[in-house]
Amino acid sequence: MIKKMTNAVAEWNKQNPASSQIAIYDRIVEVNGLRASGKELAKALENTTEDQVTLLLQRPHTRTLTLKRPGKLGIIANYMPNYSLKPWIDTIAEGLVHEWNKAHTDASIREHDRILSVNGVSNPPEDVVHQMRKPDSDLEIVCLHYPNF
Repeated sequence: MIKKMTNAVAEWNKQNPASSQIAIYDRIVEVNGLRASGKELAKALENTTEDQVTLLLQRPHTRTLTLKRPGKLGIIANYMPNYSLKPWIDTIAEGLVHEWNKAHTDASIREHDRILSVNGVSNPPEDVVHQMRKPDSDLEIVCLHYPNF
């Protein structure tokens, strides 16, 4: 299914202008009119028997946070070891990020946003997360933020 989908996306992107192409980290929010969780949408894609699939996508926006230490960051970030995909924010608790969000409501981040880089480090994901764990360094965190849906 993934190979079929990859081929279909490649073909779509060849036939459409850059502004309409499907990009890495675009989020599928609807499959053939079904709006559901990511797992349910993946299942709908796997089980479709149709030759044509209609997708509704979300394109994330880049946001940059500048956080001053000391202080607890207050996020849990996850990543898949040995993959090049960027880490994502699993949880936001009390700490510097929570305070940033309160002070910058128009530039806030939340769970499921992707972390592109921390202090200029963007790969591998393990190094990105390691940068966040350094207790004595100020942080510039660049994230991909997904709008509410």
